[in-house]
Amino acid sequence: MKNLTFIGRLLFGIPFIFLGLGHFIELDFFTAEFTSFIAIGPYTIMLTGLLLIAAGISIVTNKLIQVSTLLLAALIFVFILTIHIPNYLNGNETEKAFAMMSMLKDLSLMGGSLIVAGICKERNKVKQEA
Repeated sequence: MKNLTFIGRLLFGIPFIFLGLGHFIELDFFTAEFTSFIAIGPYTIMLTGLLLIAAGISIVTNKLIQVSTLLLAALIFVFILTIHIPNYLNGNETEKAFAMMSMLKDLSLMGGSLIVAGICKERNKVKQEA
């Protein structure tokens, strides 16, 4: 069971590291795509990249995982509100379909983050009672 948890942490955390790195590698794309409704443009995108990298590292290393997954869930919720919903409301049919798929993906990632945070809270509670 411990091996499954480790593999699950890797599979859940590593993509966030790469997504965060993508914010730096594709900064021009993100800046052109999202500066119309994101404050201070490239700096917000870089901050978001750093937050994703930090959350991924925390999940993989199992350090401060409860806090990082709660913050990650909050960040993903902000993505849904500021990116996916506006893209859905303002897009053509193809853009609406893509926005809906992205929103559903992020809802599942947010749910996964909350599950991990909840499991960590329960695990910490059991350790304190022991």
